[in-house]
Amino acid sequence: MIKVIIADDEKPARTELRFLLEKYDDINIAAEATDGEMAVKLCHEHKPDLVFMDIQMPALSGID
Repeated sequence: MIKVIIADDEKPARTELRFLLEKYDDINIAAEATDGEMAVKLCHEHKPDLVFMDIQMPALSGID
């Protein structure tokens, strides 16, 4: 099972990515973040195998 976190400040983008990923039985979406700071916190908490992260987000970007 691949544990995933989705991080994007735009809800439609998170919704679409969740819709696409839920088609795969071997992917577990552990959490969703609405900004970079929340993404970092969730990564420490859930220890995902993969993070789908938007590059441009408020406060802390995907690059940061």
